[in-house]
Amino acid sequence: MSFDVILIKPNDLSLEDLSSVEDVMQLGDKEFVEAAIGLSFPGAVNGLWQSEEFSIEALINGNPVESVHITAHFGDAWAEASEAKLLSLITVICHETGAVAFSISDNSKLAP
Repeated sequence: MSFDVILIKPNDLSLEDLSSVEDVMQLGDKEFVEAAIGLSFPGAVNGLWQSEEFSIEALINGNPVESVHITAHFGDAWAEASEAKLLSLITVICHETGAVAFSISDNSKLAP
């Protein structure tokens, strides 16, 4: 099972729904964004980061970067606390880049 997240920097950071986003700003250059992702998920950009609970793949769009697509694959050790751990790691990336994380499945804001 997997869960997809998109990180973008909407012009209006207060938006709570992805479908309300009309325009986005750049997150930064590719190296900066890759380094920010590496703080939480080393090796996940165009590769795979793994823990016992979940694994992460991250794809960067553009240079300068306009969006990041993160796919989380749930492992056998997934537990109730795993979701909070996943969101806290995604929040680190959001704080570094000024991004907002949205769930692709229901368009809801996840972080920060």
